[in-house]
Amino acid sequence: MELAAADESLNAIDILLDELGAELEEVRLIAGTSGFRMSYRLPDGRPLIVKHIRLVRLPTTCAGCRFDNSTDCEEG
Repeated sequence: MELAAADESLNAIDILLDELGAELEEVRLIAGTSGFRMSYRLPDGRPLIVKHIRLVRLPTTCAGCRFDNSTDCEEG
């Protein structure tokens, strides 16, 4: 997925989760990454996990990076 289309993609996922009747059980942040996971339970009991990517800029680490701009760095 291109991060520029993230809102459109996340909206589509939300619509699907609603149609499936999925219930949110847990949000899990992953240390050291730009991702997090949201765990859902479907009405039949099966688990469903959706991974999200969030923009992360690390002020000290990213400051000297030549890719630290909105064009070259997609994840931060």
